[in-house]
Amino acid sequence: TTRLQNGSQAPVISLADLVAADTAATDDDSAAGADHPELWAILEQQGWHRPADAAEWGNLLDAAGDARFQQKSDWFRRLLTEQSAAQTLYEGLMESLGYRANRQPFLKLAYHAPYAALLQEVTPLPPSERTAALERRLMQLSGLPLPPGQSAASRAPAGIGYGRPLTAAEWHCFRVRPANHPRQRIAGAARLFARFSNAAGTADDLPAALTALVAASHPAQLTAALTVVAAPGQKTAYIGAARARDIAINVVLPFCHAHSATGAASSPALTLYHAFGQLQANEITRETAAQLAAPANIASIARRQQGLLHLHRLLSGGS
Repeated sequence: TTRLQNGSQAPVISLADLVAADTAATDDDSAAGADHPELWAILEQQGWHRPADAAEWGNLLDAAGDARFQQKSDWFRRLLTEQSAAQTLYEGLMESLGYRANRQPFLKLAYHAPYAALLQEVTPLPPSERTAALERRLMQLSGLPLPPGQSAASRAPAGIGYGRPLTAAEWHCFRVRPANHPRQRIAGAARLFARFSNAAGTADDLPAALTALVAASHPAQLTAALTVVAAPGQKTAYIGAARARDIAINVVLPFCHAHSATGAASSPALTLYHAFGQLQANEITRETAAQLAAPANIASIARRQQGLLHLHRLLSGGS
């Protein structure tokens, strides 16, 4: 075993015997132009045929991106048969704030701090006090150590259905960038939900507000609505523009498509999805493009980046 810097131990196994003695790797088999015919054989078995030129590549990635969007929308549609629209959207937003290692704890926090309970608690408060109340309650239920100078949340009013707090051990904070730390994301969530809570405090305010925004907005407007800028004197945004674009593509748009256009082949959400520009690249999109020998810069819009993610999932054994 190997002792890690965070104190835990990782088992180690040698894979040397599994590596072929005579590999076909050459200097040409680089990330810039590696070609793996066996990967295309896997994709072709699932109906995704190898493109012959850049135009076909664009069509392939557009179709794959739409398939990923539809899968996400179908998942939200199934959830909408089991719980309220507000809780479904709230859970999706919370999970998306987890950023890799903390997606599951954020989803669990959304379960133990239901949206209806939060709304019931903050509705009697003046709008100027709702953000602080939401942040205190979410931090209390997260089980994370409170920041210096912040006291524990007051006891929840009677009749509000919160679950038990999580434990600090359920969160992954080792070597997490300050912008992605759970405390920072929880503070961003509180500000985002306070923004969409209305004076009436109805449970439908969150999905109604975002559905209306999607129907009448531009990618930049939706991104701005999901961005939570840094507090005065701070450098790190609570929810930066790059994360806001990811939330729009992976949560808000497929949810709105499922919620407001059930069964429709098109919707304002799908139209807006097609209009989104390029998101931040990641190792999965870069690796998949390289392995499939995609033309340079072919994934220049969010839809095509999502297409690469869809193809990656198919190659990894997903449906």
